Amino acid sequence: MDTSFVAKKKFGQHFLHDKSIINKIVAHSCLNENDKILEIGPGKGSLTKILVKSKANIIALEIDNDLINGPLKIFDDYPNVQIIESDANNLSPEITNLLGNSYKLISNLPYNSGTHILTSLLTSPYPPKTSVIMLQKEVANNICGRDNKLGFLGAFFQSFATTKNLFTVRPTSFRPPPKVMSSVIKIELLDNPLINLEQLESYKSFLYAGFSAPRKQLHNSLSNGLDITMSYSKTLLSMAEINPTIRPEKLSVNEWVSLFRKFIETQKS
Repeated sequence: MDTSFVAKKKFGQHFLHDKSIINKIVAHSCLNENDKILEIGPGKGSLTKILVKSKANIIALEIDNDLINGPLKIFDDYPNVQIIESDANNLSPEITNLLGNSYKLISNLPYNSGTHILTSLLTSPYPPKTSVIMLQKEVANNICGRDNKLGFLGAFFQSFATTKNLFTVRPTSFRPPPKVMSSVIKIELLDNPLINLEQLESYKSFLYAGFSAPRKQLHNSLSNGLDITMSYSKTLLSMAEINPTIRPEKLSVNEWVSLFRKFIETQKS
């Protein structure tokens, strides 16, 4: 491990060095030599070094040119690894074309932009079929659900994918250690999504409205978020057979989808 490179706060860099964690990530990825892998933020290449052993084709996007010309230079001689200088927040058409429509996302995502990157990829025309990624534990719980509570991200992602919280990662597994716990999760696209791709943006906006006041009862949150009357909000919930007094986090993804569909129906009539 190269210890001479100092992490840059502006890129949210926390370099994973724990080999046991890296091996668990790769084991959960179920790789074979025919796979195409997208790794975002390879950093010093600790995960990449293990991924390369699968003989899969790896495309690693790194925003930091100092890393590309430093620790990541070791991959110049690997025919199955491409290190590309790129900002994953704004993927170019050339990179999306390079990935094609069948690849796996395996990454320790940067804390400061991980949610945005993941959302952009999963809602793109060519999303990863399987994602094994590390995020802040709080974000992972929001996506996967915890204690019978489902956050905004979970209600969104689970409308078109399965999500599973695999394991927790302590700060000591990174250099420098972050101030929060991390989690590795697995996301796999559904063959039959609950929401069609063309409706995803509308569904996302609906969820934003539904979670606009998460501490309030659902009929209040919907009324505030959608800017509709309390009477209309209660009517929607009655049509979807949902208790109007529960809080947004207590709804299942199926209930959110049902509520969204009733909202669309009433808007058309």
